[in-house]
Amino acid sequence: MTELNQASDEELREELARREKATQEAKKPHQVKLPDLTELRGACQSYIDELAGGKNADSDSTEYIFEAAMETLYGKDIFNWINERLK
Repeated sequence: MTELNQASDEELREELARREKATQEAKKPHQVKLPDLTELRGACQSYIDELAGGKNADSDSTEYIFEAAMETLYGKDIFNWINERLK
């Protein structure tokens, strides 16, 4: 390992970038190992029932399914993480 006072500016920048990437990777959400599919199944079933009943599917149905899928796979706080990145 290079001594700090012997490292070039470029080496220091690369190391800082590597550390930042590692920090961001560690904060990235991970999938739940054993997800509870209850809400996702309910949202999907509602969508199918609307279509089977001859109705146009509620325009928000796909959004509900997406939200249920993300929360099922990544946990209830996933949208906090997503919203932080969309700012």
